[in-house]
Amino acid sequence: MEIRCALCGKKMEINKMDKNFDAIRRGEKPVIICNKCQFSAVYEAKKQIEKV
Repeated sequence: MEIRCALCGKKMEINKMDKNFDAIRRGEKPVIICNKCQFSAVYEAKKQIEKV
């Protein structure tokens, strides 16, 4: 099954082992974020904390 990252739009393949697979099959729309966007968000958050 193919899904898209909610932030960058990158297409990713998921299989039955993915935690969101069943939710998507039920018609729900969980927010999926790719690894690159996850790391970027964590980096930016840490930068903001250091400024305070």
